[in-house]
Amino acid sequence: MNAKTNETAAKKASPKPKKKKEQAKVPTAITTLADLTLAYPPHLTAIGKSESTASSYRGDLKVAAKHFGETTKISALTERKVKAYFESDLVTKTRKGEPKNPITTAKLCRVFRLGLVWLAEEGHLAEAPIPGDDISRQKKSE
Repeated sequence: MNAKTNETAAKKASPKPKKKKEQAKVPTAITTLADLTLAYPPHLTAIGKSESTASSYRGDLKVAAKHFGETTKISALTERKVKAYFESDLVTKTRKGEPKNPITTAKLCRVFRLGLVWLAEEGHLAEAPIPGDDISRQKKSE
């Protein structure tokens, strides 16, 4: 083997250092659904939830942001709009139009509800716009 072949083999054998994912800057003023998607997951890890849980919740919040639009002001959300989201095809059906697993549907609703409640607790909303018949609170036996 020549020197060039040895050098090439060494490059292939040594793993490339992994790039760190760039962390999005957490907004201090939470006014839009995009802000909620960025701010709520770090709060979860700060209170002891796993990075996996935070990542999962981030994905669920992105579904809500997709439904309403990322630039939707959180102050514009009403109980009626949140209920419409909970009942939307994006939450209740797969891409093929089949019903989603009820556990998945309930989690999507629960995560959004928890995010809205957190916003109210942090003073970003006067009150969380949660519909009285929130499906994520229904008993599993129903």
